[in-house]
Amino acid sequence: MKKRILSLMLTLCMILVMLPVTAFAAGNIAEVTTKEELTAALADASIKEIHVAGDVTFTDSLNASKLIEVEPGVTLTIGGYQTTVSGTIVNNGTIKVTSTRQCIWKATTSGNGKLVAANQKWGEYQTYVDYGCVPESMMENCKINIVKDITVQPTVSLPENMQVGDMITPTVTNLIDGVDMAKVFQYTWKNGNSSVVYNGSANPTLTAKGTLKLNLAAKNPYVMCSASGTYGSIDVSGTVKEKTLDVVYVDSTNGSDSNIGDGASTALKNISTAVDKVNAGGRIVLCGDYSRTMAYIEKNVTIGSNSEAVSYT
Repeated sequence: MKKRILSLMLTLCMILVMLPVTAFAAGNIAEVTTKEELTAALADASIKEIHVAGDVTFTDSLNASKLIEVEPGVTLTIGGYQTTVSGTIVNNGTIKVTSTRQCIWKATTSGNGKLVAANQKWGEYQTYVDYGCVPESMMENCKINIVKDITVQPTVSLPENMQVGDMITPTVTNLIDGVDMAKVFQYTWKNGNSSVVYNGSANPTLTAKGTLKLNLAAKNPYVMCSASGTYGSIDVSGTVKEKTLDVVYVDSTNGSDSNIGDGASTALKNISTAVDKVNAGGRIVLCGDYSRTMAYIEKNVTIGSNSEAVSYT
């Protein structure tokens, strides 16, 4: 009888020893409240889902190979030196990053909690979240990386053949799928004289021939991560050719020589400018009276209103 009681007591002791890891596991779901419990649950193949039910500080990279849920009112702290977080996380509490150096966040994250970067170096927060992994409304002080392969610098290019009147769209390589370029980049366009043009448009309509330069810089909180830091900006240059038209419109009152001239609403101001843009044998349409002095026209064109015209050869 004594041996049987002793055996039961030993069994009970074994159960109590195992309690921190397994007592809260039910239906392949484990509740954890310490780093040790979280580590054990990650290593346990029978556990499919982990609920962080108490404040836990994890001082290593975290691979959420099985779903990890941070429960409401709970803080999961990612500490350590240089860390990476991957896998799948549901964050309904607070995840706080205190890693001494960078934390690279690649985990697909959902929920209504907060992801707070609390790690700084030289006054800059060092938590870099891949674009699209975490709802932006969840993040505080985080930087959002838009580069797919951080070992390869992104590049920007312009269409090979550009002419006045074209609406163009730059192409950027090595961005994470789904990146909204108009949202993440500051566009700075300059002409051959280094004057800023096109007012930061992502898809400008070209209005002048010559050299065109584009500089793209990531807007805060977006960054272009590299293997050793971040890229400040990327740039490109191209040549815009003049577009000649069969019909060019001139309005000396409301027109502008920076317009295209292909309609009354985009009329040029001066006939001399229109002569450069009209094809030989073409027509220059005057939108209203024109009293400016004209230089000698060395092109076969017709000039006049829609109702009358004078030919020059």
